[in-house]
Amino acid sequence: MLPIVEEHENLYNTEDSLSVEFYDCVEHNKLLYCRRPVAPIVLQRENEIWECYHNGIVHSFASLLKENISVNTVLHDWGSTIEKAEEYSRYIKQSIKSIDEIENYLCECNDPQ
Repeated sequence: MLPIVEEHENLYNTEDSLSVEFYDCVEHNKLLYCRRPVAPIVLQRENEIWECYHNGIVHSFASLLKENISVNTVLHDWGSTIEKAEEYSRYIKQSIKSIDEIENYLCECNDPQ
């Protein structure tokens, strides 16, 4: 029988860009393992704005701040990407209210996979 192991992985380099050489990375033993196209590509996913996959719950940064949700909770308990957790951290620390409302959200993922 195989043991059941619960482990939490965060994704790095998830941002869309006009020229990417690697994206959607995971860290293992201090090494990043990434998707790497043969040549740089335009990475522009056709994601719906303010949509979470796998029955995730969408939260605005403003509502998270109002509910006193920590960056630690967002990153470790909700499985957010590193970039979104960093954006939320900047929002909290610098009280950035001028962040484009389209990008001003993150997802609470409760799906174990």
